[in-house]
Amino acid sequence: MLMIANLTPNKNVTRVVEALALLRHEGRNVDFVHIGVDLRDELAQAIATFGMQNHVRMLGKVDDATLVDTAVNSLCVVVPSLYEGFGMPAIEAHALGAPLVCSNRSALPEVAGDAALLVDPESPKSIAAAIAKLMDDPELPMTLQRKGLENVRNFSWDRTASLTLAAFTRQLNRKRK
Repeated sequence: MLMIANLTPNKNVTRVVEALALLRHEGRNVDFVHIGVDLRDELAQAIATFGMQNHVRMLGKVDDATLVDTAVNSLCVVVPSLYEGFGMPAIEAHALGAPLVCSNRSALPEVAGDAALLVDPESPKSIAAAIAKLMDDPELPMTLQRKGLENVRNFSWDRTASLTLAAFTRQLNRKRK
């Protein structure tokens, strides 16, 4: 499983590592890869706390080719944020063609739609259960991947510009009446 984020407390990485530990204790062969910066050493602390030293790789900043390759070859991208302003991490995961497991909070459910498994971000068991579901159902990752690539079209710059222009036009027409 993959997380792409510069780690801040809202990104919730400790619970992802705890979910990984739960999965590993169930005998599931899954590892965790982090791409991004961890200035507060949250990930390193979580790895030590849950004894996951052999099951987490921290890649730091990577080039675009490595990012795409890592996402395409991952079981899923996890976005268990406690809050997100818009939900860009969900759209980015969809655009990368990765199945998505994300928080059921903030803007993420609205942005991800039915193209993600939604989890309670405060429950490592909920995160682990979603990962296990992806591992147990070989069709599910492909379904989420397909739906995610379809969902990305809803957030194109052209569509955003068209919707913004339409909103401005409606507002100007109201003021003229």
